[in-house]
Amino acid sequence: MTGKQWAGVAVAGVLAFSIYLLPQSVVKSDGEKLAATSPVPPSESPAAGISAAESAKAEEHSEDDGHDHSADGHLHSGQRQELPLAVREKLQSLKESASKTADKEKFAIFADSLAANWSKWAWHDSAAHWAEKAVTAVPTTDRRFRAGSLWYEAFQLAPDVAQQRLYGERAAGHLKKVLEKEPARSDAQVRLALTYVVTENPMQGIMLLRQVLEREPNNTEALYHMGVLSFQSSQYDKAIERFEALLKLASDHKEGHFYLALSYIELGQNAKAREHLLAVQKLETDPEVKAAVDSYLGRL
Repeated sequence: MTGKQWAGVAVAGVLAFSIYLLPQSVVKSDGEKLAATSPVPPSESPAAGISAAESAKAEEHSEDDGHDHSADGHLHSGQRQELPLAVREKLQSLKESASKTADKEKFAIFADSLAANWSKWAWHDSAAHWAEKAVTAVPTTDRRFRAGSLWYEAFQLAPDVAQQRLYGERAAGHLKKVLEKEPARSDAQVRLALTYVVTENPMQGIMLLRQVLEREPNNTEALYHMGVLSFQSSQYDKAIERFEALLKLASDHKEGHFYLALSYIELGQNAKAREHLLAVQKLETDPEVKAAVDSYLGRL
């Protein structure tokens, strides 16, 4: 079984420790070619006034379809968590407080708190909804980055291509404005780059990642995603180079070990692949992921 085949078999395990498989459409250039297939995506649905039954509802809506989305949402394995009653009551209280104030500063503070609380339970789309309301009320660069980052989290987990593109566009809109104020802000640039991968011009994203690495050769987030892109475009030597550099900087990077193992499998270097699969097994605490790695090790 090749590394590419293993990557397909491993989707469930990979998701458990949040490996983001970038969307796949083959793009060739003199420098690099990008291959991608739809990642496993988030949901959109500002959730706010929620009942126990409604909190697990999986409906797909936009924010302006004419009804309150307070209970809409998608449950994603290993991601969105069920909300305890006390949390639902707190969110409802914050929403009511936000709706009652005419003071923009106070509204933004309530919206910030709602975003933080939704984010804590991995309801990224709902968190992004409130973060966006906060930045609309009182725009600051930090608030805009938070909104962009939360839409980016939702983008990574979107349940379908349409929502993925919608969330990606929302994330990009905020992140671009952050970069207008702070052009060298690498965290914003990396996230913006990844939103471009699902557009008609994915090379724009690759160029942004390269710019980050030119400026910061040891940026682990950029190294990781460039490694993933190289792997997905069958450039295994380049992928190995990226992941080896990443692991020198962050030896406990589980996803880096995993993709490095798959890259070595593709090149027939099973001994090195085993070394990095064992590293994943040692670092991972999720029993399902550990069992999956055991299965892969047994096939080498």
